[in-house]
Amino acid sequence: MNVSPPVDIKHAMADNKRTVDLVTPPADHAVVVMEAAGYWAAALRSLLSDPPVRIVQTRSRPECLETVARLPGCLVVVEIARADIDRGLDLLAELDEHRGSVPAIVAADCECKNYQWLARQLGAVDFVTNTRSLRRVAPIARRHFAAQPPVARSDVERTLAKLPWGE
Repeated sequence: MNVSPPVDIKHAMADNKRTVDLVTPPADHAVVVMEAAGYWAAALRSLLSDPPVRIVQTRSRPECLETVARLPGCLVVVEIARADIDRGLDLLAELDEHRGSVPAIVAADCECKNYQWLARQLGAVDFVTNTRSLRRVAPIARRHFAAQPPVARSDVERTLAKLPWGE
């Protein structure tokens, strides 16, 4: 009869931390949506549901910039509405100026379609005006996330991430 010796759990966990997984996508894969009402975030949630992508809603420019700083591998969707065009354009300029690696997509009212080229000059990779054209965002987001470098995670971290109660 072959009996294995007792295992010290702390020692086994320390050994597992040396094993690295380079396939698991980073936890910072998220789409940050800056909008007033939540309309675009709801539409994106249904488009990016398989496999699910985290959608983070922000309501202000400072909150959006803070979230982007926390999630460096994110994609930003900026709402431009007739009432506050400057807010969205200022955010695009700031994202392009300080964080050039963060792609931004503009979601705008149909009334704001004349601002498309200005938004593109400020760094927007796409400009959508309705939920039908929002379907173009899903492949852009998936390509962006696939291009991000993988994060090294231990066996313990991968196992904890797969548990239903999460991180």
